[in-house]
Amino acid sequence: MLVSGVRLSDDAAVVALWWAAYLVYVAAFAVESLDVRAARGWDPRATMGTLVVAGMAVWLLAPDLGFTSLLFVVTTATIAFVMPVGAVAAVVVVQTVAVAVGGALTGWDTTTMVLSTTAYLAFQVFTALVVVGTRREAAARAELAATHADLRAATTLLATSSRTDERLRIARDLHDVLGHQLTALALELEVAGHQATGEALTHVSRARDIAKGLLTDVRATVGELRDAPAGLVPTLRAVVGRLP
Repeated sequence: MLVSGVRLSDDAAVVALWWAAYLVYVAAFAVESLDVRAARGWDPRATMGTLVVAGMAVWLLAPDLGFTSLLFVVTTATIAFVMPVGAVAAVVVVQTVAVAVGGALTGWDTTTMVLSTTAYLAFQVFTALVVVGTRREAAARAELAATHADLRAATTLLATSSRTDERLRIARDLHDVLGHQLTALALELEVAGHQATGEALTHVSRARDIAKGLLTDVRATVGELRDAPAGLVPTLRAVVGRLP
């Protein structure tokens, strides 16, 4: 506009309003495109409403320019990235009506009115479909990635749980089988020690001490197996190891 020197209007107030509306539109578009809204915690509806109102003002203040109605397509694309489908459809309808109103102010004939309005409606619908499709594809990829991460985490936790269960099973078997057998052996040797004499008593006492030592070792091993940590650090490393 500045370089070509196109005359907006003979009314200075209209020119000032047009430039004000255009700059507001550019500012709102920059806020949304640079994601300043998310960083500042702004309501997306405020930014989207600003785009719609400023875009229609740019068009309706100088409809003779013709090309400023392209901002409606830009607005539709921007809104389709962040707003629900219903809101996008409502904006498309409102902006299509604005195209028709601007055409009436310009003096379009019936054929031009129908063709231009239908064309901009089609442009907006096509843009909305493309952007909404892109959003859904991105959401599907994110959902798939989350599901894959959940599956990998579940697999890792299952492996950790299996190792823990196996360790507890071994501890239980040692306690129930070997521990009981060693206890019985120690008792039998204790009885034999009271009945043996001479050199036999020496060997029986030595065997009894060995049996008691083995029983102590088995009990210590069972305690270590039962009290051993589940290996949280290796498990977490396995879960997050493939994250970027």
